[in-house]
Amino acid sequence: SELPRPAEDEVYLHELEGFAVRRADGASIGIVSGLYDLPSGLTLEVQGPKREFLLPFKKEFVRQVLRSERALVVELPEGLLDL
Repeated sequence: SELPRPAEDEVYLHELEGFAVRRADGASIGIVSGLYDLPSGLTLEVQGPKREFLLPFKKEFVRQVLRSERALVVELPEGLLDL
């Protein structure tokens, strides 16, 4: 309650866990299940329908933060979800 409210396209890190992860077309990819502050930057652990995967929290991958919807719109690197 003491933190200032972030803008619509901003989010506090502690809020990211549980955010839905989806593509720009609305297709669901998974849910943020964890966060890691790695030397390369913040990385999201996403629980997908088949497995967990790591996604860097960078503008080239996370295209939009929809705080009011508790969702992230992402563009995944080619082959990330391939087994």
